[in-house]
Amino acid sequence: MNKKAVSAIVATVLLVLITIAAVGIIWGAIMPMIRGNIEKSQKCFDVGIELRSGGNTCFYPYEDKLELQVSKGEKDVELSDIQIQVGFEGTSKSFRASNSSIVIINNGTMPGLNEEVKYTINTSALNIAGVDYASVAAVLKIGNTESLCSASQPAAISSC
Repeated sequence: MNKKAVSAIVATVLLVLITIAAVGIIWGAIMPMIRGNIEKSQKCFDVGIELRSGGNTCFYPYEDKLELQVSKGEKDVELSDIQIQVGFEGTSKSFRASNSSIVIINNGTMPGLNEEVKYTINTSALNIAGVDYASVAAVLKIGNTESLCSASQPAAISSC
């Protein structure tokens, strides 16, 4: 028998085994991250949080008050909070709906399935005199962490 041929076969088998082991280790490390991102994406898509434009969504300039009508879709995804973004004069400020120093009516109240909640915001607490647009984003509790979903399309805010 040729000893050189045996050592080439052993080397090839070892390389294949090392490659399989490396793929298994990398797969075991990356899959939990991929699953977590897929779960977050699915829940963010399912929550269906949206800011209703017009109607009850408007700004009271002489009362320093902004009212936002926020709706939730039909999927049963539990909201931890809602992040509200208000745009004015080329800049924006973000805050949570549970912030009682800014949200003066319905703070911390989350809409249920196919429900809407009207939040009243004290714009003087934000040190702003006018509002151009607003948007909302769901804050979800996934496992032991809070995850912020993408914001809804900004809605133009008109005076009441």
